[in-house]
Amino acid sequence: MGIFKHLTRLFSKKRKAADIGGMREAVKKLLRTSFSLSFGQEERPSPEGSKFGGRPALPDGFSWPVFAGEDPDGVKEERPLSFLLQINLGEIPDAGGLLPREGMLCFFYETKSMCWGFDPADDGCARVYYFPDLSALSPTEPPAGLLLPERRLHFSPQSSLPDWEELGNYYDVDFSGDAEDYERLRAECGVSEKEEGEDSKFLGYADLIQGDMLAECEQVSRGIYMGGTDAAGDEEDIFLKSRDWTLLLQLGTVELGDVQLMWGDCGRLYFYIRRQDLSAGNFDAVRLILQCT
Repeated sequence: MGIFKHLTRLFSKKRKAADIGGMREAVKKLLRTSFSLSFGQEERPSPEGSKFGGRPALPDGFSWPVFAGEDPDGVKEERPLSFLLQINLGEIPDAGGLLPREGMLCFFYETKSMCWGFDPADDGCARVYYFPDLSALSPTEPPAGLLLPERRLHFSPQSSLPDWEELGNYYDVDFSGDAEDYERLRAECGVSEKEEGEDSKFLGYADLIQGDMLAECEQVSRGIYMGGTDAAGDEEDIFLKSRDWTLLLQLGTVELGDVQLMWGDCGRLYFYIRRQDLSAGNFDAVRLILQCT
């Protein structure tokens, strides 16, 4: 994002790396573990297990979330959110201390209006709930017409590194190479762009389609409309606080038998959260962004 280039020079303390070995060490410092998501085709998930679709495990008295959004035909009305998936945190091998060791995360999104997230008015189009006590949860029927095909979720740990654009804007590393050098080092670390249908993951760094989202999260959270807008407000403070945001979930196109869920044109949904909110278990503060080709 060009608006931050002069700020990057102010805050970044990069030095020329002496050789490729120095660049390699700089990149390795940024490695995070993410968990690639795959969808079991035949398995019947347990009610309290990690899964996509079906009937979510929810507490008694749960108030199903709704959102007033405008659909592609221009009709604006209040609609219930679709339940996308749930993650039993006890099934995550090792999240590096970022998350509680047990409990359930449930992800919802209003698929009719399919908001992009660049407008403060999109707040509420996606929700994430955390329930610490699995014994208090039971399968709950979604509103009529919103029951998605149910599949077991599988997790595979993988290495994750920031996109080249994010590297240049937000991370103070000793890296003197260009984008091609960086991609070679990413490949050495086992990081590569995934194909459509294999690009869903939990934690780590986002795979960008239309550019940086960290600054967008920070600005929209301050009530700044980003549809065609560049920066607004205190640019220096926005730049600093943008570094607080991190990826929680990336969801690409989901194909389940005859059902295909595509976000825009071969796009992805990104659920972001501030690190301090993640540590505190404050999932009410999650922000949704949709990007597509």
